[in-house]
Amino acid sequence: MLFRSNLKLAATAGQGGRDDGAGGDFRSRMAADWRAFPGPLLLQTSDDDYTAREFLEGARSLPAWAGALARPGLTHETLAGADHTLSTAEHRLALETQLLRWLDGLAAKEATR
Repeated sequence: MLFRSNLKLAATAGQGGRDDGAGGDFRSRMAADWRAFPGPLLLQTSDDDYTAREFLEGARSLPAWAGALARPGLTHETLAGADHTLSTAEHRLALETQLLRWLDGLAAKEATR
């Protein structure tokens, strides 16, 4: 139930009548949708990953992203030693383990409501 409601929220967050071809560059639109989404977020980044580093640097320095990494409900997990493609089975398993632990935490919170 929680997954379905969050999926619906993700599908509609930040739309506000906006045409996907308008409203600034993708980083600004992504930041606006990140802020508009009311549910919990899991950010998983790889440790040995230029794309992840670029994202995190932008999130820390771009005005549209100010405070986004301190957003309530955000969990940020780093995959130690992993590259962008998770090229080893060990790193893929670590990603899956982090995701399942996060989902279990959400389910536990929902069960106590």
